[in-house]
Amino acid sequence: MALPPDLEKIRQILVWVGVAEQLLVTRLNRAIAATNLPFAQFIMLNHFRSFADEGHTIGRLASAFETGQPGISKTVARLVEKGFLRAEPDPADGRSKLHYLTEAGVAAHAEALSRLAPDAALIFKDWPAKDIDELHRLIFKLKSWLDDNRDTRASEGDEYS
Repeated sequence: MALPPDLEKIRQILVWVGVAEQLLVTRLNRAIAATNLPFAQFIMLNHFRSFADEGHTIGRLASAFETGQPGISKTVARLVEKGFLRAEPDPADGRSKLHYLTEAGVAAHAEALSRLAPDAALIFKDWPAKDIDELHRLIFKLKSWLDDNRDTRASEGDEYS
């Protein structure tokens, strides 16, 4: 069955976003390979940098990253072992811990960013500022909708309109 032309364009966008993500992760992993911070840990530190004053439980992180607690626990444990995060008892729930970014974590994150900067500059070298601004706006719009509608799904029988 052929898709309506506008739905075909949306299908292409979703595929291209996925392909771009795969290519970008591979590129970024290569750029930070010499650091003590694999990409999954870099992404975790990114999250902690964005919410630097807040403590994070494993459950909250699993929800934010939409993944299982075992994987989050392993990543957090590695970051704690490296001294990039610290764990403290959660005063609201003695069974869990709150994790916080340390100065060493800030430094490791900054080093990884400095290693990413030349590639980021190369990727966007030939882009006019207005195109970068437009991409920034549109990616933020897509990210925001996906974040705000994590549990929203089309119902069976819903038609594209």
